Amino acid sequence: FGWSAANDGYNDSDDEDNDEFSASNKSAELEEFALSNIKVSRRSRRNRRGIYIPKTSSKVRSVEGVIRKNLAKLYGNIDESLVQIEGCSRTDRGVHARSLICTFLCHSSAIKTKSENPDDTVNNNKPVGTTLKPLPCGQDLGKILFCLNRMLPPDVRIMGISAIPSSDKSTSTTKYKIPLNFHPSLDTQSKTYQYTFSVGDIHDPMRWRHVWHLDGVRQARKKKPTRNNIEHDEIKSKENSGKKNIFYPELAQNVAKEFLGVHNFTAFKGAFRGSERKNGKVVNPICHIHNLTISQDIKDTVNVLNHPLSGSFYMGDEGNSDEIDGRLVTYTVEIIGDRFMYKMVRMIVGCIIAAGLNKISQADVQKAIQTGVMEDHAKKHITCAPAQGLLLRYVSYDKDMIDFNWVTCNLE
Repeated sequence: FGWSAANDGYNDSDDEDNDEFSASNKSAELEEFALSNIKVSRRSRRNRRGIYIPKTSSKVRSVEGVIRKNLAKLYGNIDESLVQIEGCSRTDRGVHARSLICTFLCHSSAIKTKSENPDDTVNNNKPVGTTLKPLPCGQDLGKILFCLNRMLPPDVRIMGISAIPSSDKSTSTTKYKIPLNFHPSLDTQSKTYQYTFSVGDIHDPMRWRHVWHLDGVRQARKKKPTRNNIEHDEIKSKENSGKKNIFYPELAQNVAKEFLGVHNFTAFKGAFRGSERKNGKVVNPICHIHNLTISQDIKDTVNVLNHPLSGSFYMGDEGNSDEIDGRLVTYTVEIIGDRFMYKMVRMIVGCIIAAGLNKISQADVQKAIQTGVMEDHAKKHITCAPAQGLLLRYVSYDKDMIDFNWVTCNLE
């Protein structure tokens, strides 16, 4: 089961739940289904396969809470706590997602959990004494998809629904399928994130909720800056446009290459929050970055209402210098990796931008990766990129082992 959503601050006064993703209790029956292309909750708890964590309540609106609320209505206005949802990734408030997988199931009665042995972290929170309810809408996946999209707010859409992937089994006389012990988070192979930012005198008002605009930053026209060129551009910038910073794309590209491969990314993770901080949570800082690219958006030329007299123009001033350009330029950083820590992508983007502004050097990033600590003189120039520019673009699974049979939207 999957959704796509833009975090545009849509306000639904009836939806005040912040339901966190929790691992579901797997069953051999097919009452558990998968959704694709969904926007995840703003908070989640990642746990080992098979552990159930009861939902918590908060007055923060979450996408998971919106979907749980409407699934409970489809099941016949049941208690929302009976619906369990498990997503493949966690995103913070303000982050968007275009392709995201989750699973859902519904219990027929109140959930009870084992508590005899508090040291048994695997089985202690598993639901016991419950059965699963059959799917609503006569178990017609197409109808479930259609009804959910009619009920959901405009910033969330379900793009496809599928039964839990199964594997072929056979005996001497018959062939049959059994559902896999599929977990949308633990079974991922890689995740693709995109971060979009822009430089120039004026930001694009049509994209301000999805792009981080660097105020007061202009682009350098020189493709291969040397140290002398950088100093010259800084002087010309002050002469022509006050204290304008200059962004050098090639400096950013050089630093981006340092993140490729398997490294310790301790220096690029965010601080833990809430209970995770109190409990002294420890995470594995070793991540594998498969690919990282920085590309310029070609949609920076604006044509006003296609009016023949207006022609094409650029947002911002071309500038009086041959070295700097005040026109709007938008960049997209795409990063693919096997896993990411809290705020890791946003911290990496912040380092890339700081390097492009010539605030930190390539050696500073190399040392941070090797030692796990960012030096103070470099840290003061690095900003964790704001959430609105980040997009979870794609989540991949092993196609040889996990094969979904998606039912997609059909309006005919």
